[in-house]
Amino acid sequence: MKLRLLLASLAFPALLSAHTAEGVLLPFMEVTVSSAVQGILATVKVKEGDAVAANDLLAALIDRVEVAEADRYAKILEQRQFAAQGTQNLFRDQVVSEGEAIEKRIERDIAQLQHQIALEQLDRRKIRSPIDGLVVEKKKEAGEAVDINEPVFHIVDISRVFLQVFIDATDALKLKVGQTVPVSFPDYDMQEHPGRIDFIDPRIDGASGLVRVKILIENPDRRFIAGMRGQVKLGPSAHAAPSS
Repeated sequence: MKLRLLLASLAFPALLSAHTAEGVLLPFMEVTVSSAVQGILATVKVKEGDAVAANDLLAALIDRVEVAEADRYAKILEQRQFAAQGTQNLFRDQVVSEGEAIEKRIERDIAQLQHQIALEQLDRRKIRSPIDGLVVEKKKEAGEAVDINEPVFHIVDISRVFLQVFIDATDALKLKVGQTVPVSFPDYDMQEHPGRIDFIDPRIDGASGLVRVKILIENPDRRFIAGMRGQVKLGPSAHAAPSS
């Protein structure tokens, strides 16, 4: 054990005291948002720094053809619905056969599916946010071309943040997911904040004997930002090293 801790201290020269683990804050979630289709951006609705909610419209591609196609299938659907209803009435009055009534219903159902597909193709021309968060990077402007799956926006959610630390495997076995621990940020303030152990990596790093642990911290006012260094008290026997 002593040899392993010595190796860990050499690999991580800023090894802290046995009571405190130091690490770096990570966003709760971060995503790169791309376009599902190729095209030209007609509008970009957000700028860097804007707060967005899940499903908010970020940008839209030129969609004149797709709008016209959706309108065309809407008219076809209207026609098929009218024909299906009329044939059903005639079948009820025994004027047409059941087979004719079924055929018209099938044509109506196919038209409905075609209309739904057209609407889906139209919606794919819009780029929406998959999460609540902040736009931290915008790579394209209106008028520029985008390819399929080409990154257009980068969004992070820091309403909650993770403090990621690395501790000795022996000490990690004493921790439990859901356990509350005090977290502080000495470079910014000396106040302690409550954190909750959210993840304990089931793997041990073979070179250092350390285990990765993530502590979840509520951050509704976005006071803490990704990249800040913080400390967590894990118990009198904890040995820790800063995260890489």
